[in-house]
Amino acid sequence: MNNSNKKCLLLLTRYPYPPIGGDKLKSYNLVKILSKNYDLKVIVITDEVLTDEVKTFLTQNTSSFSTFKKPKMLCMYHAFIGIFKKEPIQISYYYSKSIHKKIKHDIYNADILIANLVRTVKYVMHEKKRKYWDIVDAIGLHYVEAAKRTSSLFWKILYTVEGRRLLKYEQECVGIFDNTFFVNKHESDIYSKYGVTTWIPNGVNENLFTYEINSNKKTEYSFFGENELQT
Repeated sequence: MNNSNKKCLLLLTRYPYPPIGGDKLKSYNLVKILSKNYDLKVIVITDEVLTDEVKTFLTQNTSSFSTFKKPKMLCMYHAFIGIFKKEPIQISYYYSKSIHKKIKHDIYNADILIANLVRTVKYVMHEKKRKYWDIVDAIGLHYVEAAKRTSSLFWKILYTVEGRRLLKYEQECVGIFDNTFFVNKHESDIYSKYGVTTWIPNGVNENLFTYEINSNKKTEYSFFGENELQT
């Protein structure tokens, strides 16, 4: 798809199409940009269903791609086992030794590795080659704050335990990867003491600010975003 001989491997845990939601929209644009500059292979390790639309998008915007569907029940089982480990539970949810073995060849052949979110870092964190981490948000910080706000004892315990694990894991990974990309400048500054970080804010299509105002309508309020934290 380009004239570059550099091979880039991008690891995702959600399909980048359709670009609905912040993380999918970012992955969608990341795939498009990388495919113009590198010989791009995308590997998606997910519990989502692969659709024809996703296949079409990946076929048109990558040199090649592979998908591995990890059944949700198996993910939940591994997450339960992860409770008794020291690493974050969501690492156990998405990590698979058998999948890791299958993608070893692709990792070996790549010149550049990009891990999306904390969920994929275990697949490449110990590779001795250029590797970058698209962390997006520091989930550990979010969980620690959520533990202070929630009124549920269950979620308070879960957020506290997982938050502490994630903080330690995130700090370690920032030190291992060549660069870690954050969408939040404050988080990028905090983690910069553990390694190299770069603040890459999410952009907004300026055309969205050009519209006609209907003066006949009553005042309405809209919320744009996503809130999955339990309270």
